[in-house]
Amino acid sequence: MKLTIDLQNKSEPAWSSKVDRWYQLDEVGFAFCEALHQWELLKDEKRPDVIYLALPGASNLADFDFVNSGASSPAKFVFTLPNICASVIFQMLGFSGKVYCVNQGPETIEFAKDEAKEAAKSGKCAWVFGSPAVLEDDKRVVLFWSYT
Repeated sequence: MKLTIDLQNKSEPAWSSKVDRWYQLDEVGFAFCEALHQWELLKDEKRPDVIYLALPGASNLADFDFVNSGASSPAKFVFTLPNICASVIFQMLGFSGKVYCVNQGPETIEFAKDEAKEAAKSGKCAWVFGSPAVLEDDKRVVLFWSYT
């Protein structure tokens, strides 16, 4: 599945009560939450044993924005890290399993999908969430695959 998230909307999202300090999320974390909120059909998917988080640009874009804003607070910087994306996925899904944050440069998303396919071969249900580093028409793209 693919969803593009408009990052210009700064109003409080419908899912804000599910995520602690949602207003401090970087654009990737915010986009994952918005996508999970809109993807109601994930409720019908088999719950994952493992999730692969595929971020080809890692947190580089958010780190760049953080530095250019002149911000110096570690409390704000921490919200640009990939583990925060994993944390908000946990909160939105009520998930408490394994999450692997993978990065293989431009091949990150395909690498994560391959890893998930291997997990599925061993009887695990594996989900992949990805977000390419480049915006599409000033919108953040969020991708999802499920392997069983």
